[in-house]
Amino acid sequence: MPMDYNDKKQIDKNYRFLQSLKYAINGGKIAFIEERNFRYHCVLGIFAVIVSIYFKISLGEWLWITFAIFQVLMMEMLNTIAENLVDMYTLRNYHPLGKKVKDMGATVVLLSSIFAMVVAAYIFIPKVWPIIQKIIS
Repeated sequence: MPMDYNDKKQIDKNYRFLQSLKYAINGGKIAFIEERNFRYHCVLGIFAVIVSIYFKISLGEWLWITFAIFQVLMMEMLNTIAENLVDMYTLRNYHPLGKKVKDMGATVVLLSSIFAMVVAAYIFIPKVWPIIQKIIS
């Protein structure tokens, strides 16, 4: 996606907190609008929060769930950044190093997603298992 230079003339550092916050929120909006996997992970994160509220998980469990959700979202964002940089640098032409970068970025997201699933399983299986047993019996 070509950069619109009309409203992006600033080339030096943001000196105001609100200005930095505005750009950070804009980056999140761009990721949510343009990246299907980022939206998918946001939906799963919201689902995890709803399930956590339903089961009234402990403070320690909330810390793990929150960490897992934000870790996946951050890794997805970093992967998107890497992919965009590769595309910009290679002008969307194939390059073996570009493929390595993209594949490694995807691996980072996969590993963080596996970690989040392990955290969720550790917290929720003991809470869901009695319900499953009641349904089965």
